[in-house]
Amino acid sequence: MFQSLALPLIALAMLVVCWWVCVEYRLRAEEVRRRAREWDTPGTAFDASAIIPQIRDVRRDYLTSIQSRPRHDAYHRDRLAAAQREVEGLTYFRRRRADPEMNEHLSHDVTSIGDSESA
Repeated sequence: MFQSLALPLIALAMLVVCWWVCVEYRLRAEEVRRRAREWDTPGTAFDASAIIPQIRDVRRDYLTSIQSRPRHDAYHRDRLAAAQREVEGLTYFRRRRADPEMNEHLSHDVTSIGDSESA
């Protein structure tokens, strides 16, 4: 009984797998064609007349044109100050406030160490 059902079940399973592979292949091919159509969109023009003097300067003397660029030191200084404030706000980097109970323990420990050394 089992042998008579095994062959048709195996054939059915193979047909289902072949059908699934074909469907998957078609779906992927459609996706590739759709993406190719999206990439075929025409580009937009760029008017380079506004930057021609800068391009000419760079071609003539690269180092001089790079050094003549405006620096943004104030921007960097502000960003560093903001980062410093952010780090100072973290609990790990905050300075501990004077806790009288903690100071009492610390002074007691220091005096006991001084007493043991003198003995």
